[in-house]
Amino acid sequence: MLDDDEVTALASGRWVCDCLALSLQRADSNSPDCAGPGRISQLPDGTLRFTLYAIESSHLRRSTIAPGSIGDFIPDEAYYRLTARDIGGREWISDRVLPRVAAERAHPGAVWHGELHSLTSTREFTAPDLTRVKSELVCTAFHGIDGPANARTVTRIEGPGRRTEEATLDTATFSARGLSCVLEMKPSVTRLQARTRDVLPSHAEFRLLDGLRFVLATPLSWAIVQKSHRQGDSAWINGGSATKIVSSHVGPPVPFRVVSAEVKVWELLDRYLARIWELPNPEPDPISAHWLDVLRASMGGLETLALVSSVAVEAFVRELFPGFEPHADPELDACIKDLLAALEIGKWRPGLRKRFAKSFQNMKRPRVIDVLHGLAEQRAVAKKLVDSWDRLRHPVAHGRRAEDQPRRMLGLVDAVITLLYQLVFHAVGYRGLCADYTRPGWYTVYQGAGR
Repeated sequence: MLDDDEVTALASGRWVCDCLALSLQRADSNSPDCAGPGRISQLPDGTLRFTLYAIESSHLRRSTIAPGSIGDFIPDEAYYRLTARDIGGREWISDRVLPRVAAERAHPGAVWHGELHSLTSTREFTAPDLTRVKSELVCTAFHGIDGPANARTVTRIEGPGRRTEEATLDTATFSARGLSCVLEMKPSVTRLQARTRDVLPSHAEFRLLDGLRFVLATPLSWAIVQKSHRQGDSAWINGGSATKIVSSHVGPPVPFRVVSAEVKVWELLDRYLARIWELPNPEPDPISAHWLDVLRASMGGLETLALVSSVAVEAFVRELFPGFEPHADPELDACIKDLLAALEIGKWRPGLRKRFAKSFQNMKRPRVIDVLHGLAEQRAVAKKLVDSWDRLRHPVAHGRRAEDQPRRMLGLVDAVITLLYQLVFHAVGYRGLCADYTRPGWYTVYQGAGR
């Protein structure tokens, strides 16, 4: 839907889309509040802006809120939907737009402008195109990533009397969830192409994004997503945040620099996606969201990464093992039973009795450390990693360092990152080559529970 020239322009922050018609309409309105020709343009930082040359905008003048002070709540009715038809006939839509007039007062013929968080265009075919692969997904990010490559890109340069070829190992081919995938990893552009003869889930692009963020340990973000199938095609453009170059200081769960490790990387991706593939919304699942927080925290200070990663362990345990029960403690159960009985005969205010009873009942719920020790007994995770987490978690949660020497502090953080990986390995059923950032060489073989 977007040609190569447009993708190149978007990558360099020079994309311009001239529109024959733009309109702004509130959700509670039956007709556009403002309409006229205009354009959508991209700033060098990737931000998308629209300019609308309004023929009539009196309704918009009465309904648009004036810029308020910092912290003011913007009500939903203040947002608009932008609809645009470009000179190529494509229709673009952007929601939750806050338009502003270029002059102090709006009047017929006024110029309106504003920023766009994203743009979406969908086109349906009147007759199915049976020559197409049933579904194809192309996702583009305007920053490079590092990953296991198993295919080359060959560049040929021809000139008068000479011809040269240059081969670069920068492409990975793999399969995941029934998709045939090609991942191109250029220095400033990452491109994922996925094809299948089945119907893609509605948010496959975000599920693949979550999976790649985990197995490659990179805070990847799509700038463009294009889909095509026999009934039509669509394009989605990010409004700017995905164009920034990002990196993390967390190593991947499988060290793909090891010979032949790329097979295990994509096996892990497939198993990770199995958990989240059918989620009905584009937002990351809790595990993926906490993992993204860890990646972002790694770009800050060591203390930030220590806090976020240790908190993530708690989230991983709660989400991945909600029904895990360590060994029963009959003495604890008997003690809680006696305390609840004492509450019933004591002269307590009803509200206070309820608070105490809830606290005592919560004591029956296994603590995160109890679950971790139970998993360590099953040899699903290494006990040394659990001990490192326990040593790190409480000091950093209260603003203290677990270790005075940065090297030892870094060692605890490396152990916690490795613990996060082993929790996921056990939950998704992965076995094989993996990273262990607590030991020289940085890799081992994860065998899971009962090894």
